[in-house]
Amino acid sequence: MNTKASFDVIDGAAVLLNGTLTGLLFAFSAAVMPALGQQTAVAGAATMQSINRMIVNPVFLVVFLGSALCAVAAGVLAMAGSHRSWWIVAGATICFVGTFVVTVVFNIPLNGRLDMVDVNSVDGQQFWRQYLSQWTAWNHLRVASGIVGTALLVTGLVRR
Repeated sequence: MNTKASFDVIDGAAVLLNGTLTGLLFAFSAAVMPALGQQTAVAGAATMQSINRMIVNPVFLVVFLGSALCAVAAGVLAMAGSHRSWWIVAGATICFVGTFVVTVVFNIPLNGRLDMVDVNSVDGQQFWRQYLSQWTAWNHLRVASGIVGTALLVTGLVRR
């Protein structure tokens, strides 16, 4: 496989995986979190606790970790190779920071805190309202980053 074909495979995988991840995150922003917000605090928090446990599965992990890995690889190869594309570098950086880093630094710790609360307690119900607002705001950022980053990755592929 020649160098350009290798770049195309990695860039294509970055587009596919980041687009898939962004679609999942969009579903949370557009439907899941608003629906949970309409439930009682106990029901919403308990359901989100269950979602957080269920989502850590092999299929999700391939998409989540693969999107980050492919974004980094695409960005590094675009900077180092003879087919330098700043579109790819920008898209890869935005995808990695805006989806992966934000998830690890903000959403996952919030999920951990939610998992520790007793959803039937007053404190647990108060935390749920804070969680819902904060988690959703960070998720909106992940969605926006994923859309912009993936669009830049596609642009880099097309303009090559």
